[in-house]
Amino acid sequence: MGEGWVTGADNAAACEIAGRQLAESGTSLDEALEGLRAASRLVLGGDPPFADVQALCRAWSEATLSYLHQISCEDPMTGLATTTHLRTVLAEIYRGHGGISDAHALVISEIDARSGLGTTMDQALGLTRIGEAHRTVFPLCAVGRIGTHRVAGLIPRDDMLGRRVRLLKQLADDAGRIWIEGLPASERSAVLLIDELSRS
Repeated sequence: MGEGWVTGADNAAACEIAGRQLAESGTSLDEALEGLRAASRLVLGGDPPFADVQALCRAWSEATLSYLHQISCEDPMTGLATTTHLRTVLAEIYRGHGGISDAHALVISEIDARSGLGTTMDQALGLTRIGEAHRTVFPLCAVGRIGTHRVAGLIPRDDMLGRRVRLLKQLADDAGRIWIEGLPASERSAVLLIDELSRS
């Protein structure tokens, strides 16, 4: 960055690289901006140009969001979407479409309590198998883990829904109970429903 300031070259690319590397190394945004200011005062004798601050902040934010996206979207034990990700998808659909409660439903599969899947690893394997059955029957839908013993799919309602749920029951032999859960009219109520299904 210092070389760019001395030569008068466009420094935005260097600031983006610095912002990305600082985020990946765990440096906070405050520390990154303090470092940028210290370097600028040393070379330029004053605060850095706004475009350089903007480039560093944008790159730092994108790198941080990318990391958060990776850790929050997929449950590492099962490969299924997390409850957080399902909430996000649900919220996006509510905001983008009217009448979601009539157009979509949750299809919930629950591990059979009598299956003997007592350990965390056994439960994860059971959820993985149920999740694969969900993805087979509903290939283009969001499917995720809900709590410790449930899998949920956000499914469009159509004339085939009942038939597909019957097929899911045949494929998901680790599932004890499978049902269609209607969605409430508001986004907030839908998020509360997901939370309740996660706890119960």
